[in-house]
Order: sequence, then structure tokens, then C-alpha cells
Amino acid sequence: MRANVVLQFVSNETEQKTGGAGFKKLFQIVFSYIWKHKVVSIIGLFIIICLSIFQVLIPQIARYSIDIIIPEKNIILLPWIATAILLVAIFRGILDYFRIYLMSLFGQKIVEGIRRDLYQHVQKLSMSFFENHRTGDLMSRLAENVNTISTLISSDLSEISVDVFTVLAIIIYFLSVSWQLALLLVVTWPLQIYVTQVFSKFIQTAYMDVEHKAAEINNQIQDTLSNINAIKSFGNEKYETDRFSEQSRNYMEVNVKAIRLWSIFVPTTDTINIIASLIILVVGSWEVIADKLTIGEFTAFFAYANQVSRPILRFSKVTNILQKAIASSDRIFAILDIEPEIKERENAIYLTSVRGRMRFENVNFAYHQGKTVLHDFNLDI
Repeated sequence: MRANVVLQFVSNETEQKTGGAGFKKLFQIVFSYIWKHKVVSIIGLFIIICLSIFQVLIPQIARYSIDIIIPEKNIILLPWIATAILLVAIFRGILDYFRIYLMSLFGQKIVEGIRRDLYQHVQKLSMSFFENHRTGDLMSRLAENVNTISTLISSDLSEISVDVFTVLAIIIYFLSVSWQLALLLVVTWPLQIYVTQVFSKFIQTAYMDVEHKAAEINNQIQDTLSNINAIKSFGNEKYETDRFSEQSRNYMEVNVKAIRLWSIFVPTTDTINIIASLIILVVGSWEVIADKLTIGEFTAFFAYANQVSRPILRFSKVTNILQKAIASSDRIFAILDIEPEIKERENAIYLTSVRGRMRFENVNFAYHQGKTVLHDFNLDI
């Protein structure tokens, strides 16, 4: 028992050391399965690009209405403006439906592939692996960790993709209208990125602790339920309840720590976004007064500034699930990187029809080197 605890501790420490390369491992998982489903990926990318185009149309329609239709009092065009906005909204909704459906389907295919490959790999591992890894921990990796990666891929990753193309289109418009105002908006982005990077390190460590504590609870439940007859026979219900309560309390504490970090991170990024909007409002108003911008251009500029702040805010919130996915990928790769001690020989011959007999003569067998459990074993079948 003591040896198993020591080996489990070493295993957990190794996983924590791999956290620095967590994003690389997560990217390897995602990209390998994206390549396996190229058709769905290409269709999804095309829909995302079209959706990004529709995202930037409504502020342009509003700009045209303010700068052209209102000064000329051209009431005849107002129904066409309303129709155009309605059609853009309808087409954007349709594209968003297909994006959500395809990316959810894509995410489920990836989950099925990762879970199948991980389970198949576990089946090939040697008996010593199962001696040093508890069942509840393996169940947690096969279920919860894979589902966390699925959540990132099926919803958050597609939203980030839409945001990236939308922001690129908006930046191009900013530079064509007022490059000075565009630079003032972009000046807050390095601060946003720096804050995100700093908090990401702490949040990733916190969620790694959450994953480990969740695995410990699964181990506790699995051990208790599989030995419930023995527990009841010896009247150990209170001892097991107290032990589980301690595990549950530890799990709650690491979750509270992660939530505390997250509660600081989100208001910080919100404040930076508000500062960016304030810069656009003040400087943009001054340029309108100085006749450098029209009211319609300023309205579109301010609307786009809000659209840009939303993706940045969304990305900061996605950091939550991203750090969970990185922690999960570390735990998945910790299993996938283990090589079986006994491997099938390459180009092995499959026996189709066997006749005769099989004989074991003076066979020695050991699970661990130096600890032989069978000595001079002989068997004739």
C-alpha cells in the first residue's frame, strides 16, 4: 500500500511538471483530430468567415442611414434600410445555427476519437500500470477530462474563430477611417494580453489541483462502493463517511481558490475594456467636432469598438475553460505517453489453424524486474 501511494505521488508530480507544455499538448490533440475530419472543418471555417462578414454589416448600414438618409430626409429609403438590417439578422441567425450544429458535431466526433484512442491505449498497457493507477483516477481521465476538451472545441473554439475574423475586418475599417483613433484603441490590448498571461499561470495551476482532487474523490467512491460488503461487515460506515467528507472539503477548497482567482480576473479585464471605450468616446467626439469624422462614421466606429471589446472579454472568459482543457490534456497525455512494457512483435504471424500442443518449460515470470512470481513453471496443454 505504501509503495502505491509513493508511486501515485510521483505520477502526480510528473503531471504537474508537464503543465508548461500543456498548451502545446492540447494543440497536438485538437489539430490531429481536425485533420481527421477535414471536410467538416473546411465547411465550418467557411461558415465562420461568412458569419464574420455579416457581423460588421449592421454598423455600416447605420452609418449610411445617419450620414446620407437623415441629412437628405430621404424617407423612401428607410423601409429598405429596415429590410436590409432584418435580412442581415436573419442570415446571421441561420449561419450561427449551422456553426453551432457543425462545431458541436465536430466536437462530439473528436471526443469519441480521443476517448476511443485513450481507452484502446489503456487496454494495451501492462499489469504494472494498473497496479500503480487507481480505477477512479482512470475513470476521471476517460470521462471528465475528455469532456472538458470537447466543451472547448464544440463551442468556445468556434466563437473565438468568429471573433478573430470579425476583429480583423474591424481593424481594417478602423485604419481606413482614422488610423490615429485605431491606434488609441489598440494601445490597451498589450495590457489586456499581459493581464491574461499573468492570471493564466495561476489559474492553470489552480485547475490542475481541481482535476487531481476530483480524481481523488472518484477513487474514494470507487473504492468504497466496490468494497461495501466489507465496510458494512466491520461497521466502518462512519470512518468512510468522515474520510469522504475530508476529500469533499479539500475539493471544495481548491475550487474556491480557482473561483477567487477568476473573480479577480474578470473585473480587471472589464475595467480595461471600459477604458478603451472611454478613449474612443472622448477622442472620437473631438474628431467629429473638428470635422475629421462624420457622425455616422463615429457611430460605426463606436459600435465596432464595442464589438471588439466583446471578443476580448469573451476570450478572457474562455481562458477559464482553456485552462481546464490544458490541465485535462496534461492528464490525458500522461497516460498516452506511457509505453507498454510488453509489445507485440512487428510483422507477427497470426495463427489461423492450430494443431498439436503447447508446452511451457522452466518458465520464469515477473511483473517487475527482479521480483519473480513464477519460478521454473512447466505446463503441457
